[in-house]
Amino acid sequence: VVLRKGRMITPNDIGLLIALGMRRVAVARKPRVGILSVGGELRDIDSPEPDKVVNNYAYVIAGLVSESGAIPIILGIASDHLEEIVEKIRSHIDELNMVLTIGGCSVGEKDLVADAVKMLGEPGLLTHGVKVVPLKVSGCGSIDGKPIVMLPGHIVSAVGTFYVFALPLLNVLCGLTPYSRPHPTRVQLDEEMRGKPGIDVFKLLEISVKDGKFVGKPLPWGTNLLSHLIKANGFIIIGADTTLGKDRMVEAALFRLPEVKEAAPPVWLKE
Repeated sequence: VVLRKGRMITPNDIGLLIALGMRRVAVARKPRVGILSVGGELRDIDSPEPDKVVNNYAYVIAGLVSESGAIPIILGIASDHLEEIVEKIRSHIDELNMVLTIGGCSVGEKDLVADAVKMLGEPGLLTHGVKVVPLKVSGCGSIDGKPIVMLPGHIVSAVGTFYVFALPLLNVLCGLTPYSRPHPTRVQLDEEMRGKPGIDVFKLLEISVKDGKFVGKPLPWGTNLLSHLIKANGFIIIGADTTLGKDRMVEAALFRLPEVKEAAPPVWLKE
């Protein structure tokens, strides 16, 4: 055996396969992932409705789906009406392997996505609400064997829910193990971090290289959301009632390498 099932094929692998006379190998088909935004306040990127909010979060999630090796399909916008949400998903489900919704999954009067998932097929809604800040209003379901993940309308919560719930499912659909991505990395915290009483905390990190080590700076998730996401290249989940001291080494998930502003030439090692 030279290459095992579950391996991401690299250029070197291709060279080996060709050297062995192999012209075709079985691979996992790229999953097709539908992305549906929910909310009457939203407008498409080219829509001339200045009083509405542009649907830019769908493109953030589509980029994450694409980075994971899947094919994102933006399904547009559904208003805050149960029948429209159900019809939008039902009309596309046959051509998809997975569905991600954005918004409409909290507990307000207009939050109807969980009800829509219950109506769409068996087993329907599996979970709604998790004890992780700020992912609490997210949820998961299954429509005729196809997973659906409900992402919150808050962009940091949506990105966090993608990495915690959607990416493990996408990994499996891509032929990998659930937690093969994002890559776990040892990171030194540059300040103390605290969990909350009785609830876990998802925390974005801005990871940089200092003195040959990865150092993580926690980013707030309340304001300037997109600017924080631009800086973030990893995250950790702090357990309930847990305090992580400054300079502590922790296992973080790295989803993008830190930027190196001045690249050094290769170091030649000699005796």
